[in-house]
Amino acid sequence: MTNIIPTASLNSLATTFLSSGTYIAVGDSATVPTLLSTAMGNQLDRNAVTLATASGASATFETFFTTSEPSAIATTTIREVGLFNAASAGTMVLHAQPTIPVSKQTNKTMLVTIIVTFSNA
Repeated sequence: MTNIIPTASLNSLATTFLSSGTYIAVGDSATVPTLLSTAMGNQLDRNAVTLATASGASATFETFFTTSEPSAIATTTIREVGLFNAASAGTMVLHAQPTIPVSKQTNKTMLVTIIVTFSNA
């Protein structure tokens, strides 16, 4: 038996998923995320999503971490990101590691973009 999710349903999942993530967090833990993760390894900061859009079967979330962020994030290497449904605590709906860690510098604003794509892979 072959099971698939029709394209229209994948697109609908992406649109529905937009309401799941309202905050993006960054951290410096190199611990690999697992299916059992409920929190980030070492969260440094969390900001409200400033842009949430769906296009086809992809949901995109963005926020900025500016030069006025807490000192913990001012000059650090970002090794993990998380998507949450609350400003603190809440449910982590996504936990990922950038392919290459990102160095955040005190005088630089950092844009974090998370793209979630639904597919029949």
